[in-house]
Amino acid sequence: MRLFLYLSILISLAACTSDVAGGTGSNAGEAEIAYVFKDASGRALPSAKINLWKMEEGALTFVDSSYADTSGSWKLSSSSKQKLLLEAWFEDSLAYMCWVDLSEKKPESLILYPTETLEGTLMQNEQPFSGASLQVLNRGYQTNASGDYFFDQMPRGIHLMLVNGTQTVQLQTNYRDTIDLDVPFILIENFEDWGLQTILGKFFGGGWWYYSSNEGSGGLSFLEPAFESGPEVIATKEEAFSGRSLHVKMTVDSSLEEKFALVGFSLGDDFYKEQGKSFFDLSSLSAVTFRAKGNGSLFLQWVMKKEGSPEKAFSLASFTLSENWTFYRIPSAHFDGPFQMLNALNFMAEEDADLWLDDIRFEGIGLPEWNANTK
Repeated sequence: MRLFLYLSILISLAACTSDVAGGTGSNAGEAEIAYVFKDASGRALPSAKINLWKMEEGALTFVDSSYADTSGSWKLSSSSKQKLLLEAWFEDSLAYMCWVDLSEKKPESLILYPTETLEGTLMQNEQPFSGASLQVLNRGYQTNASGDYFFDQMPRGIHLMLVNGTQTVQLQTNYRDTIDLDVPFILIENFEDWGLQTILGKFFGGGWWYYSSNEGSGGLSFLEPAFESGPEVIATKEEAFSGRSLHVKMTVDSSLEEKFALVGFSLGDDFYKEQGKSFFDLSSLSAVTFRAKGNGSLFLQWVMKKEGSPEKAFSLASFTLSENWTFYRIPSAHFDGPFQMLNALNFMAEEDADLWLDDIRFEGIGLPEWNANTK
């Protein structure tokens, strides 16, 4: 187990994209959220339709439907502290979807975007799953003989699809995926719409990417390009695995006892944030999988709360890169537990390395269970 200091990006945003941070309280014991729905140009959208959903036993259940007023304003007051999925529509061309929590501060403006598609293939027992009954929000579909599905005009982002009324899987708009129903998983990141926040973070909040090295201890280790470079960190050329992949070079100064360079992401909020969702019980996690190539030996490193202490503890497993894209599956058994208070996951090098990374997944746990594991 190795200790290091990592640079955490101290950014706190609500789960929804917003213009202005805000939120209000109302009567005693009751919380209120108030939004103005706008388009990307800032124009208010009159009479936008809002649907609310809640998670029950791994599936979404419809709660209520209402409309914004003629100025695009809408309010919800409730004594319930549960998290709800908000789905907003303006006509059939603009939509938005995000989770809201009445117990937290909320943005005052939500931006609706053009709709996108959900498509892919379902597999079961290594065969295309034909004739499966599918539901996403209030839309129904049935897979064809090849196991393919297609939903058009959907709010962009992460969706939950109920299969045959019993199993819920995670989908992402404008990203064609092959879903193996035999293996529950969460897609953490595929870098197709990357912007410092993981796919999981965009859905539930938090989930920030960061980078660090022993520079904070006086070392000369560094990464390039730095994340401040923006799109330069994400490769879109032929070298990428699929569309877009992360690419960083890690140069490690080995003159210090503490020698490292890393990229990583938080699962939720910052480790030392007093209020928020920072720690996760992932006891049911069976493996972390990802695609990678490059050169050098790296470590997959969990950041967790030390048992009986507010301080950090670390657990890691090694893997070696090759020049061709390779699928890596690192079982949870390769790490020292326990897995009850996890905060972040890092890709760390103790010697020079060139890392290409894509399609990070958690196996053994599905997206509907994620919030239930928050601490």
